Amino acid sequence: MRKLLFALLLSVGLQASPLTETFPAYAYVLSEFDIDTGYIYDSDFQRYASAHEKQMRRFYKKSLKRGEELTRVVRGALLDDGLSDLFLYISMVESGMKTDAVSSRKAVGLWQFMPKTAAYYSLDVEGSVDERCDPFCATEAAMRHLEHLHERFGRWYLAVMAYNCGEGRLQKAIERAQSDDLAILVDDDAKFLPKETRDYIRKILLLALIGESETVFEVPQKSDKGAGDNKESVPAVLTHLLSHKVAMGETLGSVASKYGSSAAAIKRVNGLESENLSLGQILLVPVARERFEDSLSKIEKKRSSSGD
Repeated sequence: MRKLLFALLLSVGLQASPLTETFPAYAYVLSEFDIDTGYIYDSDFQRYASAHEKQMRRFYKKSLKRGEELTRVVRGALLDDGLSDLFLYISMVESGMKTDAVSSRKAVGLWQFMPKTAAYYSLDVEGSVDERCDPFCATEAAMRHLEHLHERFGRWYLAVMAYNCGEGRLQKAIERAQSDDLAILVDDDAKFLPKETRDYIRKILLLALIGESETVFEVPQKSDKGAGDNKESVPAVLTHLLSHKVAMGETLGSVASKYGSSAAAIKRVNGLESENLSLGQILLVPVARERFEDSLSKIEKKRSSSGD
């Protein structure tokens, strides 16, 4: 049984800002990294987004074009492991979705592992094939590493920053700042963390905002109820997403019926060109809030009964 993926897609009634209007996925993206949605109003982040949005949109499109199949592999592995598939953007920032990427510091692969860390997670870097270049092996190791970092620091955004600067460096920054709040740790005046790490987490978040706003969220369309009706109709029914693994004999229609969704919505969210499904394929299914909360309740009951 696959784990529940993610929470609220649309957030209504929050203070408007250029970023909330440009990136309707902001509440979802920030929550996936354990970041309070108020961070979207952080002045340092807003300046960074304003200065780098065009560049990052080009980078996103180039990376997606280069590694379209790889993104599916990475998303699928993350979902199967119960992690957010938005951690894909860590890999995208690290390597631009190039399996053979090599940094100036000799980090290699989709997830840019250094030899010592790769060896710790049992990746063979001395054999005829460097397993850091294997998308399956490298992603498995990256998930273990991220889970370790999350277990130590307790928040995904902290795990992401530790992935970049190291556990010791992050721990010292938290002690100096006397806080693990994101806005405090990456404050450009206080400089608790290196600029590379401050920009690293911002770059990942900005890339996720771009990618998720383009692929999951609908831009509100004008109502067609009448020529004099100028109100916009915001999608208000299928506002959450669940993940689903295709079983034998299932069709797009049967999956939609199971979740009270629609085949068209599933097709759009997953970027499907046809209605043909494959056994074991991972689908993101738009659902109503009630269905989402019901699924969450069932998962919590199952965890409680199993003693997890």
